Amino acid sequence: MNKIFKVLVIVFSTLLLVSCSGSNNNSTSSGVGDGSSNFIVTKKHSIPISVDNLEATYEKAKIKFSSNDIETAEVVSIQKMIPKSMSLGGEVGTNYKALVYDFSVEGKTDFTDLIQITLGYDSDFVDAIGDEKASIVAKYYNPQTGAYEPVDYEVDTSKNEVTILTNHLSTYALISIPKSESYGAFKVINNNSRKAYITDVDPYYKFINSYTASDIINESLDNDMVSGTQAYEAGFNAANEWLGLTAASNGLTSAPFSSTFLKSLSNSFNHLGLGASVLQAAFDFSKGDIVSLYANLSKNVVYNSVNYFGTSALQLAFVGVFAIDYSLTAFANEAWDGSNEKWYKTYNQCYKKHFAKKQPQWYKVFYWIWHDTQDIKQAKEKIDKAIWDNAFAVWDKLSESDRVECMDDLGYVDLGGASSSLEIMLAMSKKSELVAELQPTFNRLEKVIILDMRAKYKIELKKLQDQLNQIIKVKIQETIPEGSSSKYAGYRFRFAPLNDKAKKSEWTGILDSDGSASGAWRVLGYMQAGSPNRLELFKPTDDPDIATPVKTVEFTTDPPNLVINLKDEKSYVAFSYSYDCYYTDGEYTGSGNNVGFPELTYVVTITPSGLKYMNNSTYISLDGSISNNSVDFTHYPDSVPGVPMSFSGAVSSGLLSGNESEDIICKGSYKGKYITEEEANKLNN
Repeated sequence: MNKIFKVLVIVFSTLLLVSCSGSNNNSTSSGVGDGSSNFIVTKKHSIPISVDNLEATYEKAKIKFSSNDIETAEVVSIQKMIPKSMSLGGEVGTNYKALVYDFSVEGKTDFTDLIQITLGYDSDFVDAIGDEKASIVAKYYNPQTGAYEPVDYEVDTSKNEVTILTNHLSTYALISIPKSESYGAFKVINNNSRKAYITDVDPYYKFINSYTASDIINESLDNDMVSGTQAYEAGFNAANEWLGLTAASNGLTSAPFSSTFLKSLSNSFNHLGLGASVLQAAFDFSKGDIVSLYANLSKNVVYNSVNYFGTSALQLAFVGVFAIDYSLTAFANEAWDGSNEKWYKTYNQCYKKHFAKKQPQWYKVFYWIWHDTQDIKQAKEKIDKAIWDNAFAVWDKLSESDRVECMDDLGYVDLGGASSSLEIMLAMSKKSELVAELQPTFNRLEKVIILDMRAKYKIELKKLQDQLNQIIKVKIQETIPEGSSSKYAGYRFRFAPLNDKAKKSEWTGILDSDGSASGAWRVLGYMQAGSPNRLELFKPTDDPDIATPVKTVEFTTDPPNLVINLKDEKSYVAFSYSYDCYYTDGEYTGSGNNVGFPELTYVVTITPSGLKYMNNSTYISLDGSISNNSVDFTHYPDSVPGVPMSFSGAVSSGLLSGNESEDIICKGSYKGKYITEEEANKLNN
């Protein structure tokens, strides 16, 4: 049995030590690097693209642009980069397979519309053990952070392909994670261990339905866009179901974290619930689903301040504007006859000849309105104005001679001037036609906005990921006075309570010769184990599975550090002393001591309420204190044989002084040491 527990101390001090050097709470790096040292760089392949051919392919990499971004002939460069090694998330020493390609177009990095990148992989790319879909993540290199960061992607295991949607070019990587597991919106390795680690987040994972999303957003609207109880419950319940965060607790509030960390964690669950709701509403808007449910909600978002969720609520309002005001608004066409019909045809001839825009041109107009405007009411007005100005330009921008030229094109004799009411009616008819024609453009922009919203939702998932991935450095220490030895050296310890999923060996160890132990765990693994809130100590010969702990220490932690002090409520110090007494004129009167008389050893009990002299189980209060290595107290004649003496110095040694009477002064010295309760009882019985 002793051999087993010697192994446990190694478990605690090594396996428990999750690597701290390669990870920090803000890092999202996969460890790929910038290509200078971690890659074998191959030759670039240049492939021409154009409006008529928007796709470029090299090996298993394919990129497809939108006609909204490619207006002239361009050249796409695709470069395969072979990684020498790859580590993920600070898990030092673990190498991952990776497929890495760099994409570029000379002079262009960011695009207004979506780019579709497809990366194929071979069947042996994914570890044979585990879920294939869950074992693949896609990331892109962010030169601003110098890290590889998550990107939106979908895995098609039937085609062995990963499709990435983005609006910028960079280096993109597929990473195969051995034995990874998918839990809701998170991918986890080392699940249900102290080293449990979330490798990536999945903003595509849906856990809120349309009606719940509506309730959560409306609750936030009623509270000036600050998420409420429903958002928190939705976020917390989902994460708890996926990851098992509080299996041994009654809820998040019972977890033994500091109030600061609990508040931060609660906020993350709030954001998770509201973020998923806003995204779900955007999907429903875009698809035209449950419009009646969201019609009033959209108007509320538009006309309320968006203090809390900021631009994501703004983007939802944009999607709502496009989906409701333009998709579903009926524009009636006038029935034209007589001279009005000729004017209708003349108007359309002039419009087609001078003011008609192609879809990519309209896309850019609406894209920059969305991109540059933070006030949704103002943006809506700008969209309306852009369409109306274009429709009314035949009257507002075109000269009379140009209009006559349009009539000549149609073989009409000069029709004279159109009335102002006819001008407005013709422009309104064109606006109606434009809105119908521009629906594909609105739909395309909705997808771009939803991608932007998904990126903001991913930020909320990442915040929770970073919190749960935090490393807590753990230090168990015993306060040992100078000159004394550890009381708990060799004692066994275990963190408790643990739930059924926890591996007890990971939470058990043996204290060193100085009564200490150190290690680390991640917040996720800690919460999955049941969020233990106490340390239990057992005698060296006891089995923690069946024995009663001799000491229990409760604790609260505030990541990233946890220090557990084994300070006892009671401790004991034994003193041996001697002294000489003199009259005030210096004449010697005698001496006193207890050296050589163990039955008279002076034993002091230290308790939270003060000091007590222990003799034959009788406790007598003393004046003063003994703290760590400092001694400063006085005993009286009734307490011990001799005169009232004041002890001053260290626990191990110091000076005595006192007055036997007004004219007799006594001085001496003492030696002391901390002893166990068992030793104290023996000395005084």
